[in-house]
Amino acid sequence: MKIFSIGTRLRSAFILAGVVLGQGCQGCPPVTLKTLDLNPSTTPATGNSGILGSIGYCLKAGNPPPSTFSPGAGQMMVGFDNFFKAGTPPLPCNDVRAAIFRSGVMFDVSQFDSIVGADLLLDTQNSISRSGGVTSPTPSVATTLGEGIGPFTSAMPDDNEASIAGLSGSIDVGVSGQVRDWISKAHPNFGFVIWGPTGSIDSSNPPENNDAKISFYGNIRLRIVYNPAQNPRAAIAASIAAPPLAASSPTFLSAPRPVRRLHYHCSVAKIGSRRQIVSLEPGRLDFRRRASAKAP
Repeated sequence: MKIFSIGTRLRSAFILAGVVLGQGCQGCPPVTLKTLDLNPSTTPATGNSGILGSIGYCLKAGNPPPSTFSPGAGQMMVGFDNFFKAGTPPLPCNDVRAAIFRSGVMFDVSQFDSIVGADLLLDTQNSISRSGGVTSPTPSVATTLGEGIGPFTSAMPDDNEASIAGLSGSIDVGVSGQVRDWISKAHPNFGFVIWGPTGSIDSSNPPENNDAKISFYGNIRLRIVYNPAQNPRAAIAASIAAPPLAASSPTFLSAPRPVRRLHYHCSVAKIGSRRQIVSLEPGRLDFRRRASAKAP
């Protein structure tokens, strides 16, 4: 796992001012480093994965509502949004939604031949938590920053993950090693993926609650510190720096995995003080949840 170094306000101010460094020997000319803030090369994308449907002992399909959360223009959205409506015992058919949101952002670093350092900057613009029917503000819920491993999809797979748990407000993460790998082509540049606080959902055991944790991030930049003498193309790019992307509808990749509606016949026998399912019609059952129920 690669290490992402966490930036500080002191380092950011140091970089913004620019620095003049000696080359470590007498008589060597000073090297003036420059800083360039790159805007995303494409609109940030948010992937929606998870499950949506009914699970249990179902004779007809349920209709759980989709999540109402979505990112604004130029925003990344991270978190989860659950829905659970319990069916009627003793053989309940439960309606469930477990929506997982990951976001990805890409930067074009092709104008650089080498860099001194790089930082990913983004602002936590809104963050909410819902539990027990109560919605309240919360710090940033993102816990993981990784590198994309292919074009963005609803699942937003990544590698080289590192923790960003506990960072909120104006977030500054050192990503020098990752950008160097993109420049050298040691790792393909499929951007960064941000996610958390939960991972993938076990479709046979979805959460049975109506909780949510969602954060929205904006003002996203990749700050590059470089030596102009070693990056002639970057010097030209800096002189004709492109403006920020115009506000546009966010890219929202939604493909929650449907849960098959179960419809089958079963026989029940009383075993001691409980009624136990003892047989099921072959090929009808996907998830053997709640295989027993208390006797009335």
